[in-house]
Amino acid sequence: MRSANYLEEVGGQLEVAQAQVREIVDTVIGSLRLLMSAEEVDAIASELSPQLAAMCAPAKRPPVMRILIIEDNDDAAQMLQALLQTRAHDVETARNGQRGLELLRTRQFDCLICDLGLPEMSGFEVAQAIRSESAFDKLGLVALTGYGQADDRARSRDAGFDDHLTKPPSTSPPSSASWCES
Repeated sequence: MRSANYLEEVGGQLEVAQAQVREIVDTVIGSLRLLMSAEEVDAIASELSPQLAAMCAPAKRPPVMRILIIEDNDDAAQMLQALLQTRAHDVETARNGQRGLELLRTRQFDCLICDLGLPEMSGFEVAQAIRSESAFDKLGLVALTGYGQADDRARSRDAGFDDHLTKPPSTSPPSSASWCES
């Protein structure tokens, strides 16, 4: 199991690797200076510089999204949260629709992933409440449910969801993941 500081650890390892690459390059350039004229070495170094800079630059990460998961099953919420966090997203969870709406109104999110079968307030009701407020026009809404028939998907769309995923969710984004674009 990965530690909670996984991304920091990988970043630290990347910095060490970059430093090692730079040290090797400096050693090679130093050795070339013994065999070639300064002008020849400078020409090689200037030609390699952009390539080395690109190799040593930190890897580009996809944009981080702020995602809210509304799911009453703790295990399912934690698994989905962990999966999204391994992809560097900032993820919060709520156990019911009312708490989810409270979080949405007090914090900024890019996407909401909502179970449909919630107690007290269904996922359909959550989506309808969200779509009735113009402040959430750009919020991506994704239904997450065990029901995947065509009429289930139509009902989700009618309630205001942008996408409908069936449980268990795939580890790759759906083809219609426009809600995932920032």
